[in-house]
Amino acid sequence: EVNTSSSSDADSEIEAFKQDSSEETEQEWVSIGRFRTTGFCNCRKCCGKWAGGKTASGALPKEGVTIAVDKKVIPMGTEVLIDGIGVRVAQDTGSGIYGKRIDVYYNDHSAAWNHGVQYHEVFILR
Repeated sequence: EVNTSSSSDADSEIEAFKQDSSEETEQEWVSIGRFRTTGFCNCRKCCGKWAGGKTASGALPKEGVTIAVDKKVIPMGTEVLIDGIGVRVAQDTGSGIYGKRIDVYYNDHSAAWNHGVQYHEVFILR
């Protein structure tokens, strides 16, 4: 499935995040390109021998927060705005996650599977 959302969707998500943010900051969301996204959960099918454990950052994975990234592209701990998905935090890595790929965490395997393969514009604060 390919995301066909317009840049106005990204603009409205950015504005909503700015309004919800309690931090006073001069930073702004800057696009780092279009990424391939997939879903994962904490089961053995998705995580192998690391199933049920903590993320690479040491945090417990949480739906609506955790994403797995290539830490050479997006440093661990970075807040990331994925157009059409929302703001997430780079908390994990994975053997298949390299370059412009992001794995979005879900609480259950069927939700992760249903994410499929999508393409989204990705932003970070600079």
